[in-house]
Amino acid sequence: MPKEEWGVKRVCPTTGKRFYDLNANPIISPYTGEVVEVDTGKTRMIAADAEDRQSKAKM
Repeated sequence: MPKEEWGVKRVCPTTGKRFYDLNANPIISPYTGEVVEVDTGKTRMIAADAEDRQSKAKM
């Protein structure tokens, strides 16, 4: 179970890898060092989970 201080799980728009934002503002991807824009219209976590299901099904 993730700890509350880890923040929200995000997806790096460049690499597609998931990471926790550590409640930082602005959110910076640990993979590219770029600022990640948050889309408030939908949650990124749901999209990442659906993407994971598709990749697991291919294996």
